[in-house]
Amino acid sequence: MCCLVLVVCFGALAEARKKHCLLHAERGILVEDNVEQPSGLTFSHRTKRLYMICDTGHCNYIFEFDEEGEYIRKLEFTKDHKDVEAVACYDKEGLLYIGEESKRKVTAYYLPSDEEEIPYSSDSESSEEGEEGEGERLLTSVTGREISVVTGDKTEREIEKKTVELVEAFHFTVAAPEDSTLNNGLEGLTVNDRTGEIFCTNEKEPREIIRLSQLGEPIDIRYPAYAKDLSGLCYDNDLDLLWVLSDVSEAIYVTNVETGAVYDYWDLDMENPEGVALNNDHDPPLLYISTDPSSPQGAQYVAALFIFEKPTIGTGLGYQEKCDYDDNCVGCDEIKEEAKENQKAFDKAQEELEKEMEEEDKKKRESLGLLLGLPLAAVIVVAVLLLLSAVLVKRRHEFRRVFSCVKRSPTDFDGYELDDLGPLDADDADDNDDNDVWLEQSPGGPLPPDGDLCLGDAAVILTPGRPLDDDDDAALYA
Repeated sequence: MCCLVLVVCFGALAEARKKHCLLHAERGILVEDNVEQPSGLTFSHRTKRLYMICDTGHCNYIFEFDEEGEYIRKLEFTKDHKDVEAVACYDKEGLLYIGEESKRKVTAYYLPSDEEEIPYSSDSESSEEGEEGEGERLLTSVTGREISVVTGDKTEREIEKKTVELVEAFHFTVAAPEDSTLNNGLEGLTVNDRTGEIFCTNEKEPREIIRLSQLGEPIDIRYPAYAKDLSGLCYDNDLDLLWVLSDVSEAIYVTNVETGAVYDYWDLDMENPEGVALNNDHDPPLLYISTDPSSPQGAQYVAALFIFEKPTIGTGLGYQEKCDYDDNCVGCDEIKEEAKENQKAFDKAQEELEKEMEEEDKKKRESLGLLLGLPLAAVIVVAVLLLLSAVLVKRRHEFRRVFSCVKRSPTDFDGYELDDLGPLDADDADDNDDNDVWLEQSPGGPLPPDGDLCLGDAAVILTPGRPLDDDDDAALYA
């Protein structure tokens, strides 16, 4: 215990960093056939079993494994529990806790006994009376695993996996921080076997480790800064320490129960670690970590259970800059291959999604272009029509001008008069009086030599008050 004297400050550990001390597992086990999305994990020293929770919406079971990671059976709780993220054992009282993330509700169930007697009969029709293995048998400590029974004809029989209904003892709700969100709620859960005190975590925003009485009454709250999030907790009944797991940091920390000071920590060679448990009864002691395959942004990982030899304080990054553990994991290659296949499937799905989005964007752009093009085309058409209309009006005016002009010599205009000094029009007719005047086009100077004068030309009196005579010719043709 002398190694516990050293307390290391790890406030900067939450910063992004490379992994320098990978803690390699001894075994890796795929559990996806039984547990779709593993989350919390705990070990019972009373039953020598692991209990794993899943956090899918339709999952209302705790999954039981033996200490070697072999699946045994399901423990069923009522379906009104949603988003269950955490599980913990309190062996002294024989209780099994589950924690709901968004509701922040903790429910205690009685830990079921494993000792049962189930009648078992040989189904061999060919067995003759008196042959070995004939008749009914009793199997004690039924686990639901495949059990081979040698009968007279040496056939094998699979025992149906059992589902046990849990009985509730009590429940309570953990108060939420003011700035916490529903999806960053209750995540980790463990029980101090010595005192019965419960520890639970608020995953992030803010990161909290909350200590409660056995009945859920708050004792104190700590705000760890060494990890980016808090995904799992496990009380070490041998060292009286608290192991803290971080999903985002992909690391595990061993800390003081009372102060939260970090004694040591190790990087993990995995993604999405969410559940942690210890088995100090095994020789050597074992550390278990479960991984959740779900990923909101990247590729799906793998639903797996990793078994480690429990690391010793002083061998991690709290004491050295680098460390090198042997990577002799049995089953980890299979897990890594499946993770690679999941990555390939994710990349392919992303490519297909990007293509679909590009096609959708293309269609939207085409539709938008059509919507914008129609008004533009209409404007162009209207402009062209207006231009054509103006040209036609001009042409029509010129046409009328050509055919309304009077081809005459200057003297032929004797007899025309201008009314009110306005433009020449049909009212300026020949009335054969002595007040007829000669006209000049304005603007544009005098009338041209050919003497053309058209209706609509603006005119002024050249010699007002008398008819045109030879004295006005100079003014006319100047």
